[in-house]
Amino acid sequence: MSDPLISISVPQSVGGNVLQVLETLSKVLEPANILDRASTVVLNRIRQRFLKEQDTAEQPWVPSKAAIRRRLRGGTGTLYETGNLFRSIQQAAVEGNETRITTDVPYAKYHQFGLGNNLKREFMGVSDLDARLVERILNKYLDDAINKTFGSR
Repeated sequence: MSDPLISISVPQSVGGNVLQVLETLSKVLEPANILDRASTVVLNRIRQRFLKEQDTAEQPWVPSKAAIRRRLRGGTGTLYETGNLFRSIQQAAVEGNETRITTDVPYAKYHQFGLGNNLKREFMGVSDLDARLVERILNKYLDDAINKTFGSR
């Protein structure tokens, strides 16, 4: 076997530094924290749209006849007769690299997808703006990690 044309060796001092940098980054970039923060933002956006009676494209829902009657008496809006559906929209516990925003109300799917005799009134989902906000959150975590690891530039 012949000698290699190029040989690269990493001094222990540099190799140790790389491991230290990776260790620092892993502490700062804790996936559970990032997922928790991002899903909290998305959950709040879903709830805001629900109260505004808008879908993920921020288009208004068709008002229900029941909501029109309730509002004439000073009541609540579409999909909000009891508030159960709204209150059921929750962030599930983070598991590994996954987090969920869910509802456990059995009739939710009928409104979300327009099943049965119900009009589609989408309330769960991630909008384009939600995705951009999550991207900003991730970029902030990355910037913070880089600054903590290498110092501000």
